[in-house]
Amino acid sequence: MTTKGLTTGGCGICWALLLAVLAGRLSGLRSLAADDPAAAVRPGAVPAAVPPAQDPARLSSDEARSLLTDVRLGLALQDRLAGTLPPEGVERIFAQLLAASPDHKILRFLRARTLRSQAAVGEMRALLGERLGLAPTERVQIGAGWFALARREAELGLLDQALQSSGFALRLDPRAETYALLGWIFQRKGDGPRALSAYSGALKLDPRAISTRLATTDLLLRAGKVEQALRVAKDTLLLAPRSAVAQLYWGTALALSGSVEDARRAYQRSLRLAGHDPASVAAVSAALRRIDGQRLALDTLRKTHALHRDHREVAVQLASLLVEIGRPDEALQVAESALAAHEDDPRLWFLRGMAEDAGDAARAAVTSYQRAGKLDPERSDYRFALAASLRRLGDAKQALLVYKQTAQRFPADRRARELFARALIEQQQYTEAAVELEEVTRLAPTDPDPCYLLAVVRGIHLGQLHEARPWMERYAQLGGKENAALDWLFQLRRESR
Repeated sequence: MTTKGLTTGGCGICWALLLAVLAGRLSGLRSLAADDPAAAVRPGAVPAAVPPAQDPARLSSDEARSLLTDVRLGLALQDRLAGTLPPEGVERIFAQLLAASPDHKILRFLRARTLRSQAAVGEMRALLGERLGLAPTERVQIGAGWFALARREAELGLLDQALQSSGFALRLDPRAETYALLGWIFQRKGDGPRALSAYSGALKLDPRAISTRLATTDLLLRAGKVEQALRVAKDTLLLAPRSAVAQLYWGTALALSGSVEDARRAYQRSLRLAGHDPASVAAVSAALRRIDGQRLALDTLRKTHALHRDHREVAVQLASLLVEIGRPDEALQVAESALAAHEDDPRLWFLRGMAEDAGDAARAAVTSYQRAGKLDPERSDYRFALAASLRRLGDAKQALLVYKQTAQRFPADRRARELFARALIEQQQYTEAAVELEEVTRLAPTDPDPCYLLAVVRGIHLGQLHEARPWMERYAQLGGKENAALDWLFQLRRESR
């Protein structure tokens, strides 16, 4: 493709901005493989492809236009703009460029990429179907386009489409970052084995990719493969000894292997490396809390929060820890301060509710839990907390309704069904309670306790003693040991002779 048709008509300011961005540290585009303490806070994040180094300070406007015929450089340039301008500003620039050259397919592709919508994704895919107007031999350029599309589809949650686009990118130009993106997509889909396989492919091409190594460690830990995780984490530390996140994963692997004191020391090193970086401090503090490092976590979070009061992750971790250690008043202050900047974060509303609950303000807690549940209706624990607060207020019927709605929304959640059943028993709705408890026994087939409760409902409350004995026999078979229950079973056996 040539630059024919590209003009400056009305877009002089656009080119001026592009040149300024090009001159402003294009070489600063770097991957997460850099030895940067906070670079890989989110394992699985994949860096943009970085084009070969050029000398942007010496580019003319004509030469800058010619760079937009290079897909990889165009994408990198767009990412740099996105780091310095609001989304609407980037969109406006590319809209103006496209208005001057409406048939420029790479510009059309880049403009669509600024829109972040499913319709825009469709346009990007259609343009790639035309190879962005490039010759079939331009495999690297076209592959970069498919990679960019796959990233956008993954960000929008279009995971099946993202897998397909990643596959096209790999066939055209197999690169480490594409395998890493594929691993991230599989991880989002909950397919750990395939994610590990993809990350392995990335590491074969780029063994020094720190973000991929961290994502691999994370998956191995989640899969319970602690020894493998320890090996990967140790090798990662050799490559990035001053990475706070690498120290964090090393500490987590040590903790899960039983080396708690070594883990504590690794977490302390991680905190020192993180300094006051809020994201890293929040992540390390959460890990410290899992090994009872509450005091160090609390001190660090307080210091970091004093410097970054609007950072939501630090606020979430600090408020949660304060509730946990019995300081609800301070937790409430932290949550309310953070909500002023992040009123759309359901976790902060939930933590505010927990602090209010602990401070004997159940009515205020109800309002906070309701707001949290509205913002994230998929969190059953928000609903359980709401129902518990309603019960403390004496509104058992409204609490029952919340439990019922929760059980209906999460039919495979054992706790949701059991809490609903117990609420039904309190309201003397025994027949419906028995139905729910039978479902609980199916969801928890090795737990004897639901069998005992079901036997009590059937035998005592509904007067169906013939239905009670089979459930009590099952209770005993599953290892139930409560003396009163076993005495009742003995009595049921004797009466049936």
